[in-house]
Amino acid sequence: MVDGDGVDKDAIWTAGADEDDDVDAPAVAPDEVGTDAEADADADADEEGTPPSSWNDEDDAPPNRTVLIAQISLVVLVLIGVGVILAVKSNNNDKPTGKSSLSSDGSKTSDGGTGNTGGKPKKAAWPPTVTNRPVTLGKRNEKAPAVKSTAKPGVYVWIDYDGWHMWVVGGAGMPSSITGSIISSDVFARADVATPGDGTTKLNGKQVTFDVPTDKPITGVDFNPGFYAKQLVFDIEGDAGPLDSKLIHLGGKAVAAPFPLTVSKA
Repeated sequence: MVDGDGVDKDAIWTAGADEDDDVDAPAVAPDEVGTDAEADADADADEEGTPPSSWNDEDDAPPNRTVLIAQISLVVLVLIGVGVILAVKSNNNDKPTGKSSLSSDGSKTSDGGTGNTGGKPKKAAWPPTVTNRPVTLGKRNEKAPAVKSTAKPGVYVWIDYDGWHMWVVGGAGMPSSITGSIISSDVFARADVATPGDGTTKLNGKQVTFDVPTDKPITGVDFNPGFYAKQLVFDIEGDAGPLDSKLIHLGGKAVAAPFPLTVSKA
């Protein structure tokens, strides 16, 4: 419509309406603007291969790789330490402690039950039944000719600090002479008659033979087997064969000897 001044009123109204539309359009909220911008930044970050900005928050940050490796290493070291401790304890349990205890016969034994103490190997020794001189045959170091014997007739065998001895006491029930041999597991060092001039001995390596009379108070043989000797075998004969074992006595207690007479270290 054109008014009297030549102005198109309809065109003016339409333009005014368009301006009102521009004024009344709702503005974008600030938060929405920030969110969209952040999303765009994250998308750009993904394309460039860098961590998104949202990872900057401490609660959402991934674990530090160095810290994780350190924690795993610490756990491994602890497990290794525990394993070493258990291995040492097990090894100590397997070793002898050296403590001693009493065996069923009352003697001391180590934990291993070998009869030795302190964990040390037991040194082989001659049995106690053959140690020490009988008191009826004088004192230590006293030679046979000087002894005033109170022993019964028989043959007496023992070992002391003077060496080995096989003495013969004559009297009732004894043959006229004693003969035989002694065999050692090592070469003999010496073998002599106990009373000089009464009887004979012959040394031949690991064997000694003897022949002594019984018509004197004391005769016999004094001898020393080799240092490494571990066994002695006695063959003691009378006039008619092996001497009755009841006439053969061992050690300081003069106990009856077995037949055949064999003495071994243990």
